[in-house]
Amino acid sequence: MKASCFNTRIGRLCAAWEGGRVYMISRPGLFYRRIGEAEPGIPDQLLVELAEYLRGSREEFTLKPEYPKGGFAGKVLDIVRGIPYGETLTYGEVAARAGRPGAARAVGAVLRSNPVPLLVPCHRVVGKNWIGGYGLGVDVKVLLLKIEGALPTPSRRPRRRARTF
Repeated sequence: MKASCFNTRIGRLCAAWEGGRVYMISRPGLFYRRIGEAEPGIPDQLLVELAEYLRGSREEFTLKPEYPKGGFAGKVLDIVRGIPYGETLTYGEVAARAGRPGAARAVGAVLRSNPVPLLVPCHRVVGKNWIGGYGLGVDVKVLLLKIEGALPTPSRRPRRRARTF
C-alpha cells in the first residue's frame, strides 16, 4: 500500500491507496495513527481529480473507494456514495433508505468513521434542522456544499446554524 500527504484548498490531507483503489483519506494526525508509515508516493490521478473537484469542474471521481461492505454501515456508505453531486439527504432519509427508519444517529456514527470522505461524499448528508458534522471539519463541509451549490437556502435554512466562513 502507498500513502502520502499533500496540500489542498481544504487543508493538508493524507491518502492511502493501492492500484486504483483508495483506502483512506484523512487529516495527517488521524492518518498516521491508523496507517502508520507506508510506501511514499502519490497518484497524479488523485491530485488532479481532487483539484478539479475543489475548483468545481469535476462532479465524480474515477478512483474507487474501499470501505466496509455489508451490514448497516456498508448500506449507509453505499447509499451515501450514490448521492448525486449538488444534492443532499438528511441523516434520517439515509437511515430510512438503509432499512432502519429512526436511526439517524446511527447514520451519523457510521459517517464519522467513513474512511474515504470526498469519494464517499458524507458532506452531502445534513441534519433535518442543522448542517450536521463532518470529519474534516464543519467549515470544510460548508465549503464543499457551496462548491456543489447544495448549501441549504434561506427557505431551507437549518434552525441551528453552523458557522460559515
